[in-house]
Amino acid sequence: MKINKIHLIFSLAVLFPLTSCTRPQGNEQKKTNAVTDVQEFRVLFKAITELLKRNDLNHLETLMNFPFYTSGVDNGDAADSPTDPITAPEFKEYKSAIFNADVVRILPQATEDNILEIDPKTNDAYYKLLRQLTDAESKMFEVYVQYPESGTQGESYCAFVFGQTKGKYKVLATYAKWPVK
Repeated sequence: MKINKIHLIFSLAVLFPLTSCTRPQGNEQKKTNAVTDVQEFRVLFKAITELLKRNDLNHLETLMNFPFYTSGVDNGDAADSPTDPITAPEFKEYKSAIFNADVVRILPQATEDNILEIDPKTNDAYYKLLRQLTDAESKMFEVYVQYPESGTQGESYCAFVFGQTKGKYKVLATYAKWPVK
């Protein structure tokens, strides 16, 4: 019962501002002038980093879009495509691989230098395919972080792509040096 109360409070505190910022108009959600895509993305990203700081992976599922893409595959023409989608029920199996110890440690430390707005006219196949999941005319963002690997001279990286779908910002996909699946 306590977990349900915490989840309800979390949902109201984090998700309510996202849902109250839009109003339906036809089949699309239009923004009010008071709230921008950037602000909605930042609210979502802050919610994710706060959960990671508490190592609370159980509440991340509500902030993700499903199918959630866990990798990118090289198409042989220097372009990647999102791949290895998981469903909401599969998230329980893969959440520790997606949000591994390095991601839990590194992602909350992301700065403005790690955040990129994806150009809506990009020719990159990976982002073009993810764009198809998002609401028309909404912005997409990526948080990309590089970090040293433990015990080696190498570096690793992870990235999370965010977009608005059905009027709410969600995490659409991730890719990293090591595959999730």
